[in-house]
Amino acid sequence: MLQAVLVTAYKDFDQLLALTRAFDSRFRLFIHIDRKSRIHRVRPDILEELRGLPTVRLVRSRYAVNWGGVNHLHAVLDLARAVFQDGHNVEFFHWITGQDYPVRSCDEFVSFFSENRHRSFLSWFLLPAEIWRIEDGGFDRIAYYHLYDLLGMGKGDRYNKKFVELQRAWGFRRRYSARLPRLHGGLGYWSLNRDAMNYVLHQTRSHPGLLIRLRHCFCAEELYVHTVLLNSPLAASVVNDDLRFVDWSSNRGGVHPAILDESDFETIQQSTAFFARKFDSRLSLGLRIMIDGVLGLHQVSL
Repeated sequence: MLQAVLVTAYKDFDQLLALTRAFDSRFRLFIHIDRKSRIHRVRPDILEELRGLPTVRLVRSRYAVNWGGVNHLHAVLDLARAVFQDGHNVEFFHWITGQDYPVRSCDEFVSFFSENRHRSFLSWFLLPAEIWRIEDGGFDRIAYYHLYDLLGMGKGDRYNKKFVELQRAWGFRRRYSARLPRLHGGLGYWSLNRDAMNYVLHQTRSHPGLLIRLRHCFCAEELYVHTVLLNSPLAASVVNDDLRFVDWSSNRGGVHPAILDESDFETIQQSTAFFARKFDSRLSLGLRIMIDGVLGLHQVSL
């Protein structure tokens, strides 16, 4: 069974290189590196090694990706199209970031996804959702113009929040057409079978209205695929589980996923996850070595 790993990355390229080395010939990796990245200047050695790995089919930097902006979604859809254009009969598509790491062996990937070839794995909920209660159940994401693609993070994040506050004060809300599918949301990363991935790309080409409407929304990648698939004939085949281990605990930050370390090893091993995030090439090195030992990998410490 051939599987594709779609990777969106923007920093920590030592970690990205370790990630790519963890897969064998039954996988094809398609990598998008943020166009703003300095890798071409500061780490051309890693870029050259990535492109030389037999499992890596593509490394491109087509989009400037800002956290919260729609270009992150465009980047992964572009990678998925590239898989189909590559001509191989890939049966599963896994979307991860460069700070993810596999926590199951390649054999386990093949066994599990072969047995579940007619299912897709995605965490989802119907909007409004209690988990996004601070964002009006998720509707704040689409009700106002968010300018992350223009402003980025840092100062841009402050300006964007002020702009949203102004829209609220003016009583302005963007309309969501009743002709568009009912909104679903969830975490952005998923494992989709070929039929589901093909359906998403077909809908993107033939019915672009939803993608157009998600311009200048917040984190469109946490809405788009979920909404397309859960309003589709394939909805019953979507398992509400993304097969990812992520620590959102408040004692380690809470707003963003925690950087994982050795203390997470047992919990990861006891989980049903196939990927975990976030990994840092320095702070998570001990954990990665422990996982490599279980998986039978013998990577050089970067």
